[in-house]
Amino acid sequence: MDIKVCGMSEQYLRVILGVGEQVIGEPDVMVAATKKIDVIGTFAEDNENTENIFIGREANSELILAPSIPGNVYVVKCEQDITYTILKHSLFARTKNIDVKKKYNTYGHFEYILASGQGFLCFSAFGEAYEIKLDGQQSFVFDDSHILGWENSLEVESVKVDIDQKTSITDDKSLEVNFEHGNLSGEDLVLKFSGKGKVYFCTRNKDVYLKELVNSKGK
Repeated sequence: MDIKVCGMSEQYLRVILGVGEQVIGEPDVMVAATKKIDVIGTFAEDNENTENIFIGREANSELILAPSIPGNVYVVKCEQDITYTILKHSLFARTKNIDVKKKYNTYGHFEYILASGQGFLCFSAFGEAYEIKLDGQQSFVFDDSHILGWENSLEVESVKVDIDQKTSITDDKSLEVNFEHGNLSGEDLVLKFSGKGKVYFCTRNKDVYLKELVNSKGK
């Protein structure tokens, strides 16, 4: 199997499958495929949502996938001994050997899933996508709207922030950072990461962008 991210912006995935190799994708992510690809619709692990299984019938079966939102694609090669927590709606494709299940103790505003196994996770990012590797010497605080996922070796704390006062509602002085969210008021949530591991994030906030679009139409 070969997976390649194509394009400079508004990216897509070009996947080359061998005989019997499989990629699992969200509904409507397929852009194109050769006749050498079988597509099977099935229920996801939660038995509520659906997903498609793409199976190579011959060598060099080609498949093109793209997420439904504008932005870039980020591919993570998963190691067998690492478990990942992922924003549910940021994962638009994965390889067969990746197991996913619902994560019930969620963080912030969003629903997360757990992923483990050896293979590839394919993130859909609003804007650009990057990773930060924490070395255990410092912590990072993220607005939860920018998170794609993280390695579970990290310690994670969900913290309420008083945006008007620009301070965290916590006794932890290390979280007293400046939050410049001009469009927000009241309380919001951030995630504090510490320890060793990687955090995957996107550069744009989809919810804020949509609010700006709505506000601009009203002017």
